[in-house]
Amino acid sequence: MKKNFLILIFFLGSFNVFTQGKTTIDKIGKETCKYFQKNKKELESLSKNERIAKLGIKMLSLYDKYKVDLKAEGIEVDISDDTSTEAFGQKVGISMANHCLDLLLLLSEDFPDNEEEVNFNVVGELKSISGDELSYVSLKDENGKTQKFVWLNNFEGSDKLINSKKNKNLKVKLSYINVELYSPKLKEYIVRKQISKIEYLD
Repeated sequence: MKKNFLILIFFLGSFNVFTQGKTTIDKIGKETCKYFQKNKKELESLSKNERIAKLGIKMLSLYDKYKVDLKAEGIEVDISDDTSTEAFGQKVGISMANHCLDLLLLLSEDFPDNEEEVNFNVVGELKSISGDELSYVSLKDENGKTQKFVWLNNFEGSDKLINSKKNKNLKVKLSYINVELYSPKLKEYIVRKQISKIEYLD
C-alpha cells in the first residue's frame, strides 16, 4: 500500500493536479508542510514512531481548525476510527505533494510497507456474527461505538468464536489489520478491518 501511495503522490505532485489554495484539504496540506519545514531539524532528531505520531497530531489539529469548512465540502473524520483517520491522512498527503514532496517522501519512509502489517487493537463486547459467504463480527467498543470486522481466515481465538450464541456480550480484545477489498457495487477498492486475533477477557 505504501509503495502505491508513493507513486500516486509523486505523480500528482509532478503534474500539480490540485488547484492550490482552492480546497480546505489543500490548505491543510500547505500548513502541514510549513510546520514541518520550519521544524525540520527537530523532525530529523526524532525516532520514526515519534515522527509518525507528530504528523498524525498535526493533521488532526488542523482538522479541528478547519472542521466546519471540511464538513461543507463533504469531509468528516471519525477520530476513533482508524480507517477514517487514515483516509483523511492520505488526502492531506496527496495535497502535501504539491508543496513539499521531498519532506513527504522522508516522512513516508517511517511507515511500514506491505511486508510489515500494522496490527491495531480494540477492547469491547461481542455483539453478533453476520453474513453468508463472508462473516462479519460486530463489537461494541469501550466508547459505546459499534465496529464491524471482516473474518477472512483462521486466526488465534477463532475456534471459540464459531459458537457465536455463547460468546455474545463477552468482553474481548480484538486485533485487526486494515485491508483493501474490491467492491463490485462501488467499483472501487475499500478499506476494511480484518481480524487477526481475539483474546477473551471474561
